[in-house]
Amino acid sequence: MTTNNANKTLWTLTIYFILSFFVLGASVMMHYFIYPTFDKVHENISAYMSVFNSRVIILFYIPSILLLLSSISLFWFAPKNFPKWAIATSIALSIISAATIFFILIPIQNSFSAAEGFETVKYNDLLSSSLNFQLIPIILQSIIAFGFMNIFLANTKAFVKWIFIGVFALAFFTAGSNFIEVLLNYPSWLKVGANEWMSFRQVVHKKAFLWVYLLPAFLPLFLLLLMIWFRPTPIKRKFVLMDLGLYVYIFAISSSYFVPKLQLQLNKAYSTQLIEELVKNEFPLRFLPELLIYALATYMLIKVGKDQMHETK
Repeated sequence: MTTNNANKTLWTLTIYFILSFFVLGASVMMHYFIYPTFDKVHENISAYMSVFNSRVIILFYIPSILLLLSSISLFWFAPKNFPKWAIATSIALSIISAATIFFILIPIQNSFSAAEGFETVKYNDLLSSSLNFQLIPIILQSIIAFGFMNIFLANTKAFVKWIFIGVFALAFFTAGSNFIEVLLNYPSWLKVGANEWMSFRQVVHKKAFLWVYLLPAFLPLFLLLLMIWFRPTPIKRKFVLMDLGLYVYIFAISSSYFVPKLQLQLNKAYSTQLIEELVKNEFPLRFLPELLIYALATYMLIKVGKDQMHETK
């Protein structure tokens, strides 16, 4: 494989892996955290859906289309040892997921306006279609992505490889969920009426929040501790420590400020002041460090990928 072709393969796989886990995180957030709140907003449903529709295009629809295009590109740029049937399956699953968004979910979402009013039947169709034809295909597609990463990193020791895959996959799963939470969910809270806030706020079950959002966000803390000693050869310890430090900082600022002073207070009563403070401080205090985590995960995959491809020449 020439250097030029190797670079194309490496970047194709990097983009594919990022999008696979990003769209999975975004899909989980949409199904378990966003869609269940729709039937709790009636007073300001038009304004609420206006915020939702203006942001979901960039944060969810476009990444889903890019994942489909990325899956198709594997036919030309994937390593030869990637099974063709798995690539074809990944494409088919991405098509099902994207088609569901554009032909089922979007029309239902657009109907939730002041003119047409909220309809329980359509809402139930939204939830069932989201689960069966959008989320489940993306979960299966992500399992294929795990398999491709396992093949791609075949020259790395199994224990080291799966620690690294876990750190990478969780970073971008969390990226998908964070983008939906921070850039879509938080701004929409300002459109929820005070009278409906408590029922809106209580939709998400605490166990779902723990398993779907909190645990994936901070499990890399423990995996990165292991990576200090068990990491792929091309990754220097300083980059692992940098990544670990960012996670520790985010955990500290979340547990000392965002959770007790904002989120828990919002569990008690509606406050535009607290929501505005949350929106204002989220970006500089947490979102920027999170972007550095995603950048480090990408850098580490590229370093490991270059080493793997060099060894297979």
